[in-house]
This record gives sequence, C-alpha cells and structure tokens, in this order.
Amino acid sequence: MNNNNTRYQQSIAAELIAFKDRIRFFIDDNHWGEDGRYKEIILMNYLRRVLPDNAAVGT
Repeated sequence: MNNNNTRYQQSIAAELIAFKDRIRFFIDDNHWGEDGRYKEIILMNYLRRVLPDNAAVGT
C-alpha cells in the first residue's frame, strides 16, 4: 500500500477512535451497555456511508 493510502486508512482509524472515546468521556464507566450500543451505531453509520448501495447493514 502506498504512503497516501496508508495515511488515508490511519485517518479513518483516528476518526473512529475519536468517536468511540466521546461517549466514554460523557458517561464514564457507569453504562457499559450504552457504550457498546453507541459503538455499534458508529460502525453501522460508517459502513452505510462507504458500502455500495447493494450492501445492507443491519443489527
């Protein structure tokens, strides 16, 4: 993978990590179930943006 592709993938990973951490900063360690659900929603929304129209994302 060339350097631009690697940097692109790293930026996506950093974005997902930032989203993931936001809920933890807000709710702390009190609601692990909600933390997990939030992470699922982040991943579903990301996949819906990048997958082709003939692919679906469910729960």
